[in-house]
Amino acid sequence: MVEPTGKTFSFGLATGGDGPTPLDEKLAMAKWNYDKGHLDQAERICRELLETFPDNPVVAHCSGMVLLKQGKNDQAAQLLSRAVTQVPNDAKALNNLGCALKNLGRSDEALEVFIKATKINPNHPQALHNIGSIYSQQKLYDKAVAFYRRAIKLRPGRAKYHNSIGCAFGHLENLELSARGFRRAVELEPNYIEALRNLGQTCMVMGNLDEAISTYRRLVKLTPDDPVAVNSLGCALSRSGEFEQSRELFE
Repeated sequence: MVEPTGKTFSFGLATGGDGPTPLDEKLAMAKWNYDKGHLDQAERICRELLETFPDNPVVAHCSGMVLLKQGKNDQAAQLLSRAVTQVPNDAKALNNLGCALKNLGRSDEALEVFIKATKINPNHPQALHNIGSIYSQQKLYDKAVAFYRRAIKLRPGRAKYHNSIGCAFGHLENLELSARGFRRAVELEPNYIEALRNLGQTCMVMGNLDEAISTYRRLVKLTPDDPVAVNSLGCALSRSGEFEQSRELFE
């Protein structure tokens, strides 16, 4: 999954003046609503601003981010394209445009946009990770690993990046490095369900049954109604000779 730039959107003064203007204050209101998850309210404010300031790239970018968060990718792509046309060296807007394009299934276009963002800002972790995600989708796992490593170097505390590189190494059949990625992901986010599932599966393939069992126990505790998690734990227990415990799970 591709990643927009930041959990919040940020902007400078939209008018380039010495202090906040009514436009800047309106954008701040939109940002506050976006950050709080009040997306309908943020969208309403942005639409009002678009009517008044149709050619302002900051308004277009922020409006596009709200629509992207809402899953309105077609509209988001249109506004973000407008923003990057007006300010072509804005790496954040380029990354967000790439996310909208990727969500629309236009992966080749998205890849070009992400690469352009990293040429403007080589230290843009989200864009680097997004390039890795597209290369993974294209089954170019060596390339994916290279970009995931760059993203991790910039954001070592981002659990998602470690899970992503773990998946890529798994496809490359490097199970040791795959497990290492998943372990780091769950160290950073102990309740990271996807990474726990991936770690458990990898440990099973490697024959690390004790670690697989402990991982699946954590997963079942988080998702007790997930039959796949329960079944996985039961299989790991059975393979380790814990037949009674395994049988109890399936009863």
